[in-house]
Amino acid sequence: MNTSTDASPFLRTWPRRLWRWAAVALLGTVAVLTGCSTLDEKQRAWIFQPTDRSWGGGHAAEGMSEVWIDFTSQE
Repeated sequence: MNTSTDASPFLRTWPRRLWRWAAVALLGTVAVLTGCSTLDEKQRAWIFQPTDRSWGGGHAAEGMSEVWIDFTSQE
């Protein structure tokens, strides 16, 4: 029976492995959050593209005319 006080190689490297896994998990989390944030920002820019034309106030924008379409509901 071995009664030496030396720890096994696994126990000696365990804290180092724990820090390595924690660093990898932290970097992965930061990368995912950065990617999601960037995608959210780009999505808003791609979808919402304001123009210089005005749709409110009852005035037709320059180069456009108002057209009324008659519609009868089927209810």
